[in-house]
Amino acid sequence: MYQYSRQTAGFYTPEIHGEAIPADAVEITDAEHAALLEGQAAGGVIMADADGRPFLQAPPDPTLADLKAALVRSVDDGISGIYAAFTRFAMEYEAREAAALAFKAAGYEGYPGVWVQSFADAAGLPANTATDMILIQAVALRNLLSTLAALRMRKYEIKAAGDIAAAQAVHDQILAEAQAAAEGLS
Repeated sequence: MYQYSRQTAGFYTPEIHGEAIPADAVEITDAEHAALLEGQAAGGVIMADADGRPFLQAPPDPTLADLKAALVRSVDDGISGIYAAFTRFAMEYEAREAAALAFKAAGYEGYPGVWVQSFADAAGLPANTATDMILIQAVALRNLLSTLAALRMRKYEIKAAGDIAAAQAVHDQILAEAQAAAEGLS
């Protein structure tokens, strides 16, 4: 058996709290206690009626600021996911691009280095063709990362939106453009 105190907004049991239970505490069943805690965990708010009996109040509706903040987090998370997928390639491509630039500067003569040669071998291309492809892909990858950075900054449009419909529209547009940009490079 539990007791609930409106004054402290807390639950008590004689086994644990002994004589320290507040005077305004009312008895509730174990099932009521469990239901209240479950409801609170789901976002509800435990309140007390005029007699001090606890009840569960539905969570307050999120504010426009709360909804906008959730949309901003969604943009950050979505673009971070795309970044994560391409960052590994970006670091690799920095080295591959440097080797391709060096091979091109040498007039496509001699050994192109492991970065270019491994790409050429895997793609079944001559080293000069592989070099040119690497350079094109490196530019495309940099452009993608720049596009993602610019799209991520558009989250401030969500914050400035006058209502949730406008904020949602900007959110959806940002993520659609980010996904399209990523698919364009894949």
